[in-house]
Amino acid sequence: MSLFDFFNEQEKKPQDDVTPSFVDVFKEAMDAKALDMRVSMPAEVIRYDHTKQLVDVKPFFKRKANDGQLIDPPVIYNVPVAFHRAGESFISMPIATGHSVLLVFADRSMEKWLSSGARGDPEDTRHHHISDAIAIPGCYPFSNAAPVHNSEDVIIKNQNIEFRIKPSGKVQILNGRFELLKVIDEWMRADISGAHPWKIAIRKKFITFLQS
Repeated sequence: MSLFDFFNEQEKKPQDDVTPSFVDVFKEAMDAKALDMRVSMPAEVIRYDHTKQLVDVKPFFKRKANDGQLIDPPVIYNVPVAFHRAGESFISMPIATGHSVLLVFADRSMEKWLSSGARGDPEDTRHHHISDAIAIPGCYPFSNAAPVHNSEDVIIKNQNIEFRIKPSGKVQILNGRFELLKVIDEWMRADISGAHPWKIAIRKKFITFLQS
């Protein structure tokens, strides 16, 4: 058999008969390990406990089995919610069933730290485990983006009430129907000389408050 015939015979062999190289085996093992390592993913809120800031969530992403079947993700219970907080100062938002959050999975077990806040050995060997998720509110798809009025104001909104802090230092309070400050300004400028004494007294107190 010539050298040409030898290589031609090798190419005709079925792929299953070819022994995979060490590099191929190593790469396949690393890919499988990477698929099992959780980092972050969006999830839907199933239940929220505002007293402990814990949510039960279900990830949006399904997993595909080797046979191509899609497997529903499990519900993850008692996930701590990471609100904006510094010491005794915090901003709490009204999380409800159906809202979206971003899950971040810790490098090590959080069980001991969550129960006591203690430093030291987590006393558990798990890494990026589904039980060690943290929920961050505010992760939504493009189809459900927040109705942000502009990119300059600091905006705080709850249902129909919107609070805007402008770069100029001015503040707007809107309730979906009218601008509250505009109504107050019109009330301050209106002639109430013939109004009931208690209305005149209230406006005087309000003027005193603004000037203090």
